[in-house]
Amino acid sequence: MQLLRLKGDHGMRVSSSGGVRTAAAALAAALLLAGCGSNDAPVPGRDDPAGAGSPAGPTLAELGPALAKVLAADGPVLCWLDEGDNWHADAYDTDFRKIVASADYTPLTQPLAQIAAKAQVEPDAVVVVDPCGGGTHPDLSPVSPDGKEIAVQVGDGISGHIGRLDVATGEFTDVSAAQEGDGYATEDVNQQDPGFTPDGTLWFRDNMEIASVDRTGRLTHHKIRTGCDAGWSGDDPYYFRPLGDDAVLCPVVHPSGRFAAWGDGSELDLRVITGKVDDADRIPGEPPYWMGLRTNSEDYATCLPLMWLSATELLCHDGGGTGPGGGFYTLRIDPGLARDDYDVLHTTNLAVSRVIAPKTDRGITAFGLSGDHRNLYLLGEDDVYRVDLTAAGSEPQKLGPAPDHHRATNLKDNFVAP
Repeated sequence: MQLLRLKGDHGMRVSSSGGVRTAAAALAAALLLAGCGSNDAPVPGRDDPAGAGSPAGPTLAELGPALAKVLAADGPVLCWLDEGDNWHADAYDTDFRKIVASADYTPLTQPLAQIAAKAQVEPDAVVVVDPCGGGTHPDLSPVSPDGKEIAVQVGDGISGHIGRLDVATGEFTDVSAAQEGDGYATEDVNQQDPGFTPDGTLWFRDNMEIASVDRTGRLTHHKIRTGCDAGWSGDDPYYFRPLGDDAVLCPVVHPSGRFAAWGDGSELDLRVITGKVDDADRIPGEPPYWMGLRTNSEDYATCLPLMWLSATELLCHDGGGTGPGGGFYTLRIDPGLARDDYDVLHTTNLAVSRVIAPKTDRGITAFGLSGDHRNLYLLGEDDVYRVDLTAAGSEPQKLGPAPDHHRATNLKDNFVAP
């Protein structure tokens, strides 16, 4: 997961948060590129990323609603850094040619500096996640659904606070401060990785637990459920995603919420989500056995699970040592295979159901789904490709030149539950 931090001169830079990630999440988070030039007519943010000749930049009040609109778009979303190290997020149409919504992090510079000064921390200790997100908590958004608030982290991994930045007033509400108490003996608070769910609730890590706070300030600690090879430590922001009222440590959760696909490229398992507990200290061990899956295809022998396209179809990426160009396919899986009462490891060979995009040497550097999950986009060094996931036999279609940005660029992957 990439983070936007302030430098001492009130510029912005990008750093990477620590922690264990799933194979799919780690792969998607590492995809960066420098795009090549476009021969089309100039498109703001595509052929003129620096914004030359454009009017005065956006205000903080405009950023929240603009960012919420971008992240709610049905099409693909591209995030990139300008020469001033400010994140931009552009939502494109389905042909990846026209920008239909855009957001710019530049207005955050001053309010984040003010938050740092008031909290008496170094400027780079004030953090807002990059707009394309992903990483350790991909289901959470940096902006509230109504666009009125931005999630902010203040401090380091030892004494972090989280809060809300009101984009209309510029006022920052330190959510963590209310939990420290004002008596003789205060309680240590270490809260990190804040983000909003679709109902506007702010979720975050609270030491070794997962918690949330609603608009009224009501604090809730969520039960943690596992079953995957996900560790848990207060020192590392491990992967989690909200599932109803619980926090689940598994990444590719089935639409039923009962089990997850888990794989690191060498094996693929169906793990029943178990271990419903009240606190992290009592997370039980994994079940001794589970259902193992493998393909019987020599061309697509490994599966890094990305997301469930339906209750029976799993989208896989086959890295195969070739990175993002390794190919994409689906497996047809019977949900009944996922059980927690196996006495020994069971393994089933599955045939590849659909080849979405074959392996290629076209220099694919990033990939992601459209917001409506209907299309897969493949971003190359030179061109952009699209595959229609709703049409049988669809093949990658070349859409045109890749956007001409000169800094780090990545796609919002949209690998969330259908």
